[in-house]
Amino acid sequence: MQPGILVLVGISALLVLVGTQVSLGIFTIDEAVYLQGADTFRLTGGFVFDNGIERFLSQDLTWAGFLPYGPNGQTTQYPPGMSILGGWLLSAFELRGLLFLNVFATVGSLFVTRALARLLFDDQQIALAASLLFLLGTFVAEYAFAYWPHMLSVFAVNLSLLLFLKALLFGNCVFTLSALSGLVLGMGLLFRIDTILLLPVIGLLNLLFVRRWQEFVGITLGGMVGLAGPVVLLAAINSQRYGTWNPLSYGPSQDGGVSISSYGSQSVVFLGLGAGFVATKLLGARVPVDVRGGLLLAVMALCALLIPELRGVLLAYGKGVLDLIINAAWIIDNRGGVVPGIEGTLLFWGLSKKALGQSLPWIGVLLALVGLAWNDRRKSILILLLLIGVWTFPFLVQTWHGGLGANMRYFLPLLPALSILATWVTGRLLADPAISARQGRRLLLVGGVLGSMTAFLWMQHAEGGLASAHQNFSTYVFVAVAIASFLTGVFAWPGLRKGVLLLVGIGIGTGVFNGMTDTYIGQLRRAAADALPDLTAGYDVPVLIFDRLYRSAMVTPDQYVAIPSGAYYLPDPVLVLAAIDAELRVVMPESMGRIFTKSYSAFKIDGVPHGEDPMVDITRSASFDPVIGADYPLLHR
Repeated sequence: MQPGILVLVGISALLVLVGTQVSLGIFTIDEAVYLQGADTFRLTGGFVFDNGIERFLSQDLTWAGFLPYGPNGQTTQYPPGMSILGGWLLSAFELRGLLFLNVFATVGSLFVTRALARLLFDDQQIALAASLLFLLGTFVAEYAFAYWPHMLSVFAVNLSLLLFLKALLFGNCVFTLSALSGLVLGMGLLFRIDTILLLPVIGLLNLLFVRRWQEFVGITLGGMVGLAGPVVLLAAINSQRYGTWNPLSYGPSQDGGVSISSYGSQSVVFLGLGAGFVATKLLGARVPVDVRGGLLLAVMALCALLIPELRGVLLAYGKGVLDLIINAAWIIDNRGGVVPGIEGTLLFWGLSKKALGQSLPWIGVLLALVGLAWNDRRKSILILLLLIGVWTFPFLVQTWHGGLGANMRYFLPLLPALSILATWVTGRLLADPAISARQGRRLLLVGGVLGSMTAFLWMQHAEGGLASAHQNFSTYVFVAVAIASFLTGVFAWPGLRKGVLLLVGIGIGTGVFNGMTDTYIGQLRRAAADALPDLTAGYDVPVLIFDRLYRSAMVTPDQYVAIPSGAYYLPDPVLVLAAIDAELRVVMPESMGRIFTKSYSAFKIDGVPHGEDPMVDITRSASFDPVIGADYPLLHR
């Protein structure tokens, strides 16, 4: 067995061991939704449950649209794969089994990253280094020990890409490999809809690099055959859940951003790119590659000047690059959970969210590609750049940061490609004759130690604490790496290249620090919520619970969970009154109950707070006016 394989096997065993010890609490409402779907399938074999929406018409019972109401009843907005497989795992292994889906997907992604690197660059050292960077220098660990299936998406996307590239680059078993690629991609869609973003990448790569039209047809047909089964299954399930045969639907709310109409102008850009690639392909070897690329860019620039809609898309794209790639503190989000912090930081529901460059300052080294000689690996590098460009495009033009979280989780499937590309570029810098391999590796190592230690000291001594380390220090490192890498690519000064290697090491060390702190904070948050599934044991049925994602309440008849969705994050008073009239016990967190009863004098707190997580009962107050109360909309103060 090759040494690189042995290293990854050892790391995989360690990941599995850690997975047996991490917290089983939920991190966010998204994970509660996934758990609800899995529990529903475990108990009923279906996707429909009762959270009281038919009994009490209130948006609070839909959890702000996460639990939409379909033609057959209430269901979840996420794809059904986690419900089906998760239901079986919950039955067999309880919550730990569900969490291990992502642990094993992370292990698989490690080996797929290595295989992709070997396929594209034929270098075992690059393959191993890229795999290690993918795991240790990014925010992968936070999602490896989680319920939401992001790592399943990473595994599916990159395995599908690997199978497709084997068919495209070697031309052997084209139909079979493409069918397997389509099948893996389709299975990924059953867990996360963003997996579909690989499809335009595959289409463009097929247009650009296929050698013979017979192979183009074989790849296309094979992919369609493999993809067809999961897509038909997804469409059939959605027809029962949502009343639509759209396999990409998130239900009536369409909160997943999968409504095609919302991407009209952006779709024009993709169509234009496709047409441009076809045109450059038809020009063939008669025109040099650089000239073809320049013509394509020139035509796109001319279109941007002449077409206002396209110009708007490009401006939005630029804004997205600033916010999602360079500095998340520049994001404009008017929701209540997004608040300014100290030293120019921005907190997202208490978390110091980072742009991609802030999470991974080492990706700045990619700007060295501007001047480095890479004709010998042109095809491999273009494949990775095209994947990165197409995948990030819809998120950047929408400036969609993913809501609650410490990083840009929607870019997770790109981490293998980014790790591979950054490793290759760094290796090319190390190959400079003016720098010995030993000296270069020492610079990277010293930089790694400096980066992690400086980030730690910044956290300890900066007024903004960890948020400042995440959003300020990381930005400085990313910008420094990017500028120095660009200059060394253009000028190739030996002294500058040594400095770049040191800075890349600092960027890697900072990325390790960011990943470790993200994972630690995530585990603290999960540990705080670890007791939630069992806290309803003492509640009498029936009960309406506000703002606590109790798993036991979600699977118990006549126990309902509501998440406030109105102004000021207060419970719907109409729902509270209707529940009291129906003789339900109404409970909510003590702090929420005090604000709610001050805002609506028709209600009062009954008794004293109870439970480890203090909750209070809400009843009608003595001043309740039955005449006004009979007309629920007039209840508001």
